Amino acid sequence: MTGTGSEPDETATGLLRLLCTTDLHMNLTGFDYSSNQPNPGTGLTRTASLIAAARAKADQNGAAVVLLDNGDALQGSPLGDRAITDAASGEMHPLMRAFSHLRYDTIGLGNHDFNFGLKPLEKVLDQAPCSVIASNLRRLESGILPKLEQHAVLSRDIRIGGQTHKVRIGVLSLLPPQTVLWDANLLQGRVAVDDIVRCAAEHVPALRAAGCAVVVVLAHTGVSDYAHVPGQENAVIPLAAVPGIDAIFAGHTHLVLPGSDHQRYHLVNADAGTIYDTPVAMAGYAGSHLAQIDLRLALDRDKGWRIVESSSSVHAVAQRDQRGQIISQIAGDAELGKMLAPYHEETLKQMRQPVGQSPRTLHSCFALVSGDAGLRLIASAQARGIAPYLQDLGCADLPLLSAAAPAKFGGRSGPRSFTQVPAGTITRRHIEDLVPFPNELRAIIVTGQNLRDWLEMAVSLFNQMTPGEEETELLDPDWPGNAFDVIYGLGYRIDLSAPPRFQPDGQIANPGAERIRDLLYQDQPVARDREFVVALNSYRANGGGNVAALQGARHLQLPRLAIRDVLTAYLEQANAPTGYDVEPWSFVPIPGKRVMLHTCPSARQYLHELADRDVRDCGTDPMGFLQLSLRL
Repeated sequence: MTGTGSEPDETATGLLRLLCTTDLHMNLTGFDYSSNQPNPGTGLTRTASLIAAARAKADQNGAAVVLLDNGDALQGSPLGDRAITDAASGEMHPLMRAFSHLRYDTIGLGNHDFNFGLKPLEKVLDQAPCSVIASNLRRLESGILPKLEQHAVLSRDIRIGGQTHKVRIGVLSLLPPQTVLWDANLLQGRVAVDDIVRCAAEHVPALRAAGCAVVVVLAHTGVSDYAHVPGQENAVIPLAAVPGIDAIFAGHTHLVLPGSDHQRYHLVNADAGTIYDTPVAMAGYAGSHLAQIDLRLALDRDKGWRIVESSSSVHAVAQRDQRGQIISQIAGDAELGKMLAPYHEETLKQMRQPVGQSPRTLHSCFALVSGDAGLRLIASAQARGIAPYLQDLGCADLPLLSAAAPAKFGGRSGPRSFTQVPAGTITRRHIEDLVPFPNELRAIIVTGQNLRDWLEMAVSLFNQMTPGEEETELLDPDWPGNAFDVIYGLGYRIDLSAPPRFQPDGQIANPGAERIRDLLYQDQPVARDREFVVALNSYRANGGGNVAALQGARHLQLPRLAIRDVLTAYLEQANAPTGYDVEPWSFVPIPGKRVMLHTCPSARQYLHELADRDVRDCGTDPMGFLQLSLRL
């Protein structure tokens, strides 16, 4: 815990510097493969330069350094998709080459590291140059993930007053219990993930008993509710209250701490980066930041080591100027860049392969206000993908619907995170832009009542609107944009004058609240007991997004079908069916009401699509988002 009192005498203390990356998502080179251009605000090659600078400064001050990674490093870019396949055939994974080059001491796992399945993960972890830990993961089968450990114990030499003393550092790694749910088809029955807070409370005393003077937690979890709830996804606040934890590196939510991202949580000192006086740091996303926690240690002859002072900080690879443009602050590590160049070039070559044609531009700039042609294409491909199996499954007589949600919607990932596929030839990079996650196709049977409740959950991400008020932010920042499932094949309107029924965790916020109006199928009201087949992705089918309406759904047995492959096959058909050609939803007009939408600056070229919304361009905000004021 952070020490208090007067300034310590540095001649009688030593410094331990903890460095951490998180949520790299295979953004190793600072290149956006979806848009086919460099991204100056991301990339491990740039973060590597920050690591080198922090180490050099530590050496000048006689400090010891530990370098850690907090998970979600393996999945998230086309380079990662290619690398996982190559690693299965025995080739060295570029991430493990990078971790070896940068001399990482321990790496933890995040939920997305399991997206490819256990066997591919094993192949990669076997190449790890350091310990790999997941403290709250239990193996239900023997022999799986043999490299994985529950914790790590590191040793460092601390210099105090000209003398060197050894200090033992215990490291835990904790990931969301929902991990097994989100990849149920790959993990269920094979591994279990226990509650974050309870696991920490059990492991910390054991590390202390093993002689660890410092306990650090790699917490692949974010900040949300204050109280501990069993199975909590974002549990940093109650985790910080666990006795014996000296430092926490958080992640998962792609935010930054210290900094303004967490100022609304009253138990979080967002400026100092502390929770319950425990130092906490979070390093953003895709190598955008390096997190650092410095612990100043004193050695008591009778009582041993104690922490007399701590500080949290984050260091960015880039900054935004007054127009919100990203300006690089640091050059990349040239040696690491050279090492990764062959992987990068092979990925670019693969991304250029053509797969089909699109007669129009596909973009997600307005996906939350007027629809998304890219989503319609995905939904059409999903429906086409399951149609051949319905006869054998005895479901051919049921209406077929398809659900899809925006995958790139800005938000925490920033103003570059929007799908933009130009009209004309569609290549594999465009497929990755449309479907950035390796989800599989699923099919379920639900009732009309399930559909209504599902849609109520989907539209709860919007703020409530009062007629005649000044501009209101359209979206509640506690909700991710990928909660906005659109169900194609239906027709419905969204009334934002009503309060939201649900909270992001799926709990009821306002019982009886109804935003879904005029729910129709083929222009007829949807009966509550009528059954429908719905095509959807494995993330949602497995429980991702906390949609209570889907918990009792009947799952149809389909072969394993990757949605990217289904979409590619759909586009490759010479005479592909038209599919869904209109948006199923619209807003109920609210007289005099204007809302504020935050989107990408390039959305200006598509403003004609909102010609009936009285759009006002309000410029870019400090984060680089284009601010549009419009009528519902």
